Amino acid sequence: MPEPFSTEHLNQLRQRWERDPKSRAFLQLAEEYRRAGRLPDAVHVLRVGLEEHPAYLSAQVALGRCLVETGAADAAVEILERAVARDPTQLVASKLLVEAYLAKGQPGKARERLDLYKLFNDRDVEIEPLEARIRALENPSLASLATTAAIPAIPALPQTPQT
Repeated sequence: MPEPFSTEHLNQLRQRWERDPKSRAFLQLAEEYRRAGRLPDAVHVLRVGLEEHPAYLSAQVALGRCLVETGAADAAVEILERAVARDPTQLVASKLLVEAYLAKGQPGKARERLDLYKLFNDRDVEIEPLEARIRALENPSLASLATTAAIPAIPALPQTPQT
């Protein structure tokens, strides 16, 4: 379980990276920015770090995550597709890619990626909700029916005469 966010830790990581901008410390700094909700800072640090270390797979996945979280689905798909092309067993990148495809409104691609993901991790509790989101995107009318059916009608209360 990750430790709680710490401004002091973030500042230490930033100083460490500033002392040696060619180090791989940028990934830790970016993750701390992300945990602090500072996604634009995380994206910036990851992009700068990846210029120095373009093959750093974990940093690519982290950038993909940040891009998904900021709503930049097109950019996320691009980076995450490259990550899974390099390592098809990269589970985090695969699941993030499903999220990015869903955000782009591409349920077919999301389903293909999720099917591949399930080959490596079929016990993930998030599979079923992802499949439901894919089905809802594939057939929006079924999604609205399911939502309506899930909310039971509240019967009218009997009217009592007021005296």
